[in-house]
Amino acid sequence: TWRNANKGLNCIFGYSNNMVDASDYGVFFLENLATTDETLAQSFLKASRRVSESNVPAVLCFGPNDAAAREYLNTTKRFTSEKVGNGGSAWTYSLSKRVEGLYEFAAVTKQTAIPRTITARPAGLSAQKVAASFLGSKIQDQTLSENLKIFRSASGTVTYNRTSDSFSFVKQKVPDSSFSSMKIDDVAAVRIAEKFVGNRAFLAKFAASFKTSYVVDRFVGSETERHLVEKTVVFTQSMNGVGMLGNAGTVDVVIGANGEVTAASGSLLALGKMRVTEWVDAQDINLVSAEQAALSALQKKLPNAKLSLISSLIGYESGDYFKSRDTIRVVAEILIEASEGGFERRYVERISL
Repeated sequence: TWRNANKGLNCIFGYSNNMVDASDYGVFFLENLATTDETLAQSFLKASRRVSESNVPAVLCFGPNDAAAREYLNTTKRFTSEKVGNGGSAWTYSLSKRVEGLYEFAAVTKQTAIPRTITARPAGLSAQKVAASFLGSKIQDQTLSENLKIFRSASGTVTYNRTSDSFSFVKQKVPDSSFSSMKIDDVAAVRIAEKFVGNRAFLAKFAASFKTSYVVDRFVGSETERHLVEKTVVFTQSMNGVGMLGNAGTVDVVIGANGEVTAASGSLLALGKMRVTEWVDAQDINLVSAEQAALSALQKKLPNAKLSLISSLIGYESGDYFKSRDTIRVVAEILIEASEGGFERRYVERISL
């Protein structure tokens, strides 16, 4: 549709499924651009996943030919008023696949009991130690500001956000893998990511609480080709077998087509039990009641919509990097699709358990 009508356009950002309704898309997108060394496409895909892993975000970029469009898609990090579209095109999209076990009702109810509320604070990491773990001791350039620290070396770039205790590492001069499809499966990708995390001292001390929650496939293509070029393994911190629901308490490890780690990012939490802990008998968790409460709450907001239950997860509501709280509570996260007037959109409702 756009191949012969893209003059004046550089990129189009959108979704390949019914996106989750939320107000944070733009905020997350601009935060990624401001605090990481990621491209426009990478920042958009990650921002969409920060809203919900159920999103299937896509970016379509243009150029004088397909090769130039692919180069623009893979390298551009800032918006520009220069017009590059003129017949060529290249696209990328990502698809998240949840690993069975974590967040599932059956897995949670295998526990004898779980704390209803736990403490969760930023881990208070050393920015210099985080940078050294990725870049080594020869950090050639270091830029400091009040809230954002940037470290560079021949190995890559590390950014550290002091406000949110979040970090981002991007490897320097990553080879363009767009022309060959990835041969590594999810199991192998998880092993590579686990080894990478275990070799970083600041991550290794949290590894006991990590659970693999998602594997995200990223595809790149044009009108005539399609290639799997990356897998992102998402680790989530957990307590008593229950994982975090949110971006705080997660680590992403990106693996390129050649099996090398090309990027990593995350935000770690120091988790603990309350001084006086309220324990919930796992067998008493009523997920059906939570789902009905979520449907009822959304129906009040959308009285004329037809609602369909998509999925239900159980975890601790850790929030986003910039919204983590001192205490967090176990909740049911209900994904619902609403159909009204010929349009469909998804909504996330969280119900305390």
